[in-house]
Amino acid sequence: MVDRLEPIGLDDIVSLSEALSTVLDEADPIGIAYTLDVSSAGAEKTIALEALSSYVGHYVHLHLTHPVKGENILEGTLLEVGETTKLERKEKTRKIVETFPTGDIDSARLAIEF
Repeated sequence: MVDRLEPIGLDDIVSLSEALSTVLDEADPIGIAYTLDVSSAGAEKTIALEALSSYVGHYVHLHLTHPVKGENILEGTLLEVGETTKLERKEKTRKIVETFPTGDIDSARLAIEF
């Protein structure tokens, strides 16, 4: 599994797979036939809460322990992470900035914006 802050494309996976294959073929650590499977964490990968500030500017899915305006799941663009978190989300045709305590975030992942 490959992971980094910047997006990982198919070309990255192919390059890494080829490099690993070469090293493994030379070292021959496995005496039998095997299949090397290299993948990324995916478009909706989980974000460790301590790394959340690295994802400012990204579209995220947040699960909260205390609801904001009756909702404990928010999706939007992460604007700021500190004592409080700011998230710009869409509500019908409007963009709304929600501010809530960062400690209320239970889990986070990247999300796909439609």
